Parts: sequence; C-alpha cells; structure tokens
Amino acid sequence: MTLSRELRTPIGDDPDVEKTLPPPAAEFVRREMFWIAPVSLTTVVFTLYALLNPRWGADAAAILALPLGVISLVITIFIDRGRFRQPLLRIPPGRTVVWRLAAVAIAVGLTATVGLWWVQREPDPFDYLSGRVRIGYTSDQYSGWHTVGGSGHAGFDVSVAETLQRRFDFEVEWVRLDVLDDRMEALAGRWRDQQGNLQEPVKLVISNFSMTPRRAEEIDFAGPYFVDRQGYLSKTKARVLVDLPTDGALCVVEGSTSSEFLEVRGWSIVNRPSLDACVSDFKRNAVQAVSGDSSALAGYAVQQGLDPAQYIAFTSGAEEYGIGLPNNSPRLCLAISEALDKFLANEWTNAFGTNLKPLGLHITSGADDPNGLTRPTRTDACQQPEPWKQQ
Repeated sequence: MTLSRELRTPIGDDPDVEKTLPPPAAEFVRREMFWIAPVSLTTVVFTLYALLNPRWGADAAAILALPLGVISLVITIFIDRGRFRQPLLRIPPGRTVVWRLAAVAIAVGLTATVGLWWVQREPDPFDYLSGRVRIGYTSDQYSGWHTVGGSGHAGFDVSVAETLQRRFDFEVEWVRLDVLDDRMEALAGRWRDQQGNLQEPVKLVISNFSMTPRRAEEIDFAGPYFVDRQGYLSKTKARVLVDLPTDGALCVVEGSTSSEFLEVRGWSIVNRPSLDACVSDFKRNAVQAVSGDSSALAGYAVQQGLDPAQYIAFTSGAEEYGIGLPNNSPRLCLAISEALDKFLANEWTNAFGTNLKPLGLHITSGADDPNGLTRPTRTDACQQPEPWKQQ
C-alpha cells in the first residue's frame, strides 16, 4: 500500500483513458511532512548545538554545509530529470520552474554561506604563528622587561616570547610601538607610526600590556602571565601613595589606567606619550612624581641610584599583563594560554629571578609586604568568539 492514493477519472467518453489527479490537500501535506518534519527538526537541533559550542560550532556547521549542499543539488538534478520512479521524488505538475529557481537559490545561499565562513574564519593557531611573526613591543628601554643591546633583545617579555617560539616554532620580528595607542592599532590592521609611515599589522603584542575591560572590547588577551601593581616614583621616601605630598605635578602616560583616580586625590596631572618622557620630566624636576607600573618604574629608579623599595610608593589593586591578540581570536587565545600555563608552572620563577629580581623586586611574603609582587597560578579563560564581528 502506497503512502498516497491517486485519484483516477476517465477522460471524455472513453472510460479506458484515465488521467492522474493530485491527491487531496490533507494527504499531500501529510506526505510532505513525512520527510520535511524530521529534516527540519534535525537541522534546528544541530544548529542550536553548534551555536552552544562556539569554539568549533561555526566551523563544523560551515564544513558540513558544503557536502550537504552538493548532495542536495545532485538529488535536485536527478529529480528534475526524472531519474526516480517514486512519487515522493517527482516534481509536482506545473512546478518545474519554481523547483529550478528554488534549487538555484539554495545553491547560491550555500555558496555564499561557505564563502563568508572561509573569509571570516579564524586561522589555525599553528598556521597563524608560523614563519616570521611580527610581535609588537614598547620602544622604551624597560629594564628587566625589554631592552635592546649588543646581544639583542632581553627581558621578561622576551622570555615569554621565547616560550611561544618553542611551542609554535616561528621566528620573531620585533616591531617597535612608540606609544600605547599603537598597540591597539597595530593589532587591528595596518597602522601609521609617529612619523606617519604606513606599517603592516602585528600578530601579537608582548609589552607589559595591562588587560582592561575597555581594551578587551577592541582586542583579545591571553593571560595574565604577570601581576604588577601601580607604583609612583618620587624623590620622597614612601611606601604607599598617601605618604606622598599632592602639591606638585604628577606625570602619567597617555591612555594609562590611573589618571582619573589621581585627579580625585588632588594631583595636578601631566600627560606624556610614554613612560620614558615622564621620567625625563622627573629627572629635570618638572614633575614631582611619575605614575606607572611598579616593575617598569623600578628600572628607572635603579638607573638614578634610587632604591625601589624606598622611593616607589604603591596603591592597592593589580595590573594584569596579557599578550595582545587580534579581536575575536578564541582558538589563538586558547593555544597561547596553554603555552603560558606551562610557562607559569615551569619557567616563570627563573625568568623573574634573571630579569626582575636584580631591580630590587621580589615575590610578596604576605599582607605585611606592600612592595611584593605575586605570581599568577594560571591564565584566565579566553573570551568567547563574536562571529558577526570583523577580525
């Protein structure tokens, strides 16, 4: 017994000549729903499942769309040419043009979907970090963090980059970023340096880069790999910020996180494009103090013969350093975070002792040690991807 009953009626006066009429509407709907319902339900369930797995869901959906689309088109062509005998696989009378237009629309839609995915997809991290990789760093000579001399690049950030080199097997091309804003622009695409020259983008930024919610709206971070504290270099001995007089000017780096807080406390704020420019003002007594990350200020203090433990005041809070990544890079973030977790567990202490301990910095011994720093135990979870945002 077939799924549908075909109604036959004689043509003219000859009872032997019959024509086939379409089945009643209710039966037609039931027949179509026999295969439309499970296919539609399966598609919806798979789509929802893919969306709930953003790390791979979009890729899986796009990859499956291509073979499924090809199979669908092949079946459509076979039906159009009458290759199937089953009534369910025949074009309804008078619907040939509509059928073909629908097939073309489906083909165009699938091709556009897969093409859009191909353009927008996040590359494999090992492909992205291969060959010669441009990594941005702050051009200031931050003792202990990143200095350039006769023996090349050295410092804690360089040790982090070397960890990634061993993991992904690439060659580093260090790119100078003269001001803070360059770090964001260089990750977003082509950018202009301070001389107005157009530069190619960088793939990573490793430059004691503080992870903040505002910055995370524009780029991604992997980290933290270091937790610093806001410090204030002054020629007045002080352990905490409230010990410093506020009747002078204090220099901060443009785009830093501390300006509003300091203005509330009564400081006269001077903004400079870099920490090096602030320290230059400090040397010639144009400002009474410099605000910055304590580990960077420690290097400048040592250069001027000032003991960081006595001449750098601290406030509460933390500055978490992360590796800057292009926006919407969850797979890259995950791969780099795995490498950073191994660095934190196996190499962090040695890198700290080699690069930062000589500056008078040390690991905190507890709440009674305001000048100590803490080692992060592991990286934070990576941001979820936002598939409709441009990379």
